[in-house]
Amino acid sequence: MKYQFFAAIVIATGLAVCRADETTKIEPMTGNGPKIQFDRVVCDFGSTSLVQQLTGTFNIANTGTAPLVLGKPTTSCGCTIPALKTDKLAPGEKTELSFTLAVGNIPRGEVKKHITVPSNDPKNANTELTVMANIVPVFDYEPQVLDVGNLHLGVTTNFVIQIKRTDGKPMGITKVEANGAYLHPQLEPVPNQPNTVALRVEIVADGAARRFNNVVNVMGTDADRPLFMITVSGRIVGDILIQPQQLVWGIPDPEKWPSQKGTDAAVRRILVSPGVVDQKLEISNIACTVAEVKVTLNPSADGKTFEVVAVIDKAPKESVGGVIRFETNFPRQPIVEIPLTINVYRHN
Repeated sequence: MKYQFFAAIVIATGLAVCRADETTKIEPMTGNGPKIQFDRVVCDFGSTSLVQQLTGTFNIANTGTAPLVLGKPTTSCGCTIPALKTDKLAPGEKTELSFTLAVGNIPRGEVKKHITVPSNDPKNANTELTVMANIVPVFDYEPQVLDVGNLHLGVTTNFVIQIKRTDGKPMGITKVEANGAYLHPQLEPVPNQPNTVALRVEIVADGAARRFNNVVNVMGTDADRPLFMITVSGRIVGDILIQPQQLVWGIPDPEKWPSQKGTDAAVRRILVSPGVVDQKLEISNIACTVAEVKVTLNPSADGKTFEVVAVIDKAPKESVGGVIRFETNFPRQPIVEIPLTINVYRHN
């Protein structure tokens, strides 16, 4: 049996902490008005591995002669969450700005995020703080994504992901789990290669023709969180080929539809053909679940392919979804459903 090698996407676990300097000295109060002072403007975690979050604090002091008012901190991304202990400081007072940075979806490389702290300091209205780290992968793998491409309906195939732990410690893998019933993962040892394991993923292309996007969770001793997960995606191709595989309309003004774009805007066409050599395709009982869409079936001159023509005879007042459904003579796909969506946009 032929195997192919792909890679895993690491999901980090645990927590790395970077704390503020508790010995920060407050400068003597100088000048007039509020004055903001930080114990540091960069929190560098250095190299870190197997962490879900980076968390730490910045100390803030008012070294001026008037009350300091802090505005709501903003961040360079939604993965960073800051929190001020208090937003008002009398002269000589201190407070803390804590933060949490989620890095679980970053498998490797440098991370650099920014927190901007506004204040009423006339000379420093906005202070930019930096949180940085270098995520070092513990599990070595290449490439990053397992995309299996097209799999024909009824086929069973295998892919092998070879994973090596780079820090010299035991692999620490206890089991593997998949969130798709047609995925069957299994761990296998790799002879003469220490700290290396092979993960074989069997894919059974059953059910309906469709795209799929699933994960295999590789678990360690922490039962609540995987050590890492492998994304598995591809397409199950049926005996019947459909192009395109779904229909979408956008209607900006239903009261004037389709005059603003001409009658062609109301029409969509789908080409249906057999994917099995020397087997004639027969289609019957075609219908659509959306009342505003009328469908007709046009066979080609040689009778080998069909064109499904879908027409909106009257625009719906609200967005709606449904399917075009027809029956075939193919045992593995006796009923075919093609999704369709009509998006109605109303301008205020």
